[in-house]
Amino acid sequence: LSLSFFLSFFSLLPHLFFISISMGSKSTPVQTRGRKGSLKECPALDDIPVLIRESEERIKSFFKSEIVALSERLDRIEGRLLSVQTECVRLDSEVASIKEVIIKQQYELEKHEKVAREKNVIISNLPEEDLSFGGLVLKNDVEKVKFLMQTVKLDVNPEFVLSSQRIGKSFRGDKSTIRPLKVTLKNKDTKFQFLNHRKLISSNTELKKVFHNQVFINADNSFLVQKEEYRLRQKLKNIKMENPNSKVYIRSGQLFLDSSSIDSVDVRNQIF
Repeated sequence: LSLSFFLSFFSLLPHLFFISISMGSKSTPVQTRGRKGSLKECPALDDIPVLIRESEERIKSFFKSEIVALSERLDRIEGRLLSVQTECVRLDSEVASIKEVIIKQQYELEKHEKVAREKNVIISNLPEEDLSFGGLVLKNDVEKVKFLMQTVKLDVNPEFVLSSQRIGKSFRGDKSTIRPLKVTLKNKDTKFQFLNHRKLISSNTELKKVFHNQVFINADNSFLVQKEEYRLRQKLKNIKMENPNSKVYIRSGQLFLDSSSIDSVDVRNQIF
C-alpha cells in the first residue's frame, strides 16, 4: 500500500484511543495531556458514532481513490505490454528473415568452397624438415609426396601433383609441431585415388620409418563440413555403445546403422 494509506491510518489512532478511554460511564469530554504536555480535550461518548462514520467515509474514499489509481496504472502497463509484444513479434519475423538469408548465403559460400577444394587432399604428420633415408634425400614437400606415392605404388603421374602448401603458422625450431600439408592435384580422379589408398598409406611400415610418424590423408573439406563430420563420428561412438551387436559405420558423409542411413552431413546443423 502507498505511504498516504499509512498516514491516513495512523491519523485515526488517536480517535480509536479516545474511544477506548471513553467506553466507561462518562458522557462528558475528558482532558488529557498531549505528547508535549499540553492539555487536550477527548471527545464525548455521544460524539464517537459521528467520528466512526467520518473515519469510515475517509477510509472508503481513500480505498476508492487508490483502486481507481491502481486500475489506471494497470491499464497503462497493459497497453505498454501489448506494444512490447507487438514489437517482439515484429523482431521475431525480422530475425527469421535474416536467418534465412544467412543460411542461403552460407550455402552459396559452401558451394564455392567445395569447388575450390575439390582437387585437394590434406596430408597429416608429414615432417617439415629435410629427410634422408638409405642415401635418399627428400628436400621439399613435393618430393616427400612423390616418395609416398612410389612407396605404396599409387598409380598416379607425379606431374599431377601441382602444388603443396603448409596450413597454419610456422613454428621454427619446434619439430614436435607438424603443420598439415595441403596438396593440390590435377583433377578429382587423382584426389580419389589418394583417398582410396589412405588405409594403405597409414599402415605402411616403410613410410613410418622414413617420416617417423603414421601419415594420414583426408579430403580438404570446409570448416563447417569438418565440424559436421566430427559430429557424425561422435554420434557413431555413442550408437556403437548403445548397439554393440549392430554394424555402425560412416560412408560418403552418411551414418549407417545395419545398412540403414540414420544421419548425414548437413552444414545447417552448424550455422545456428
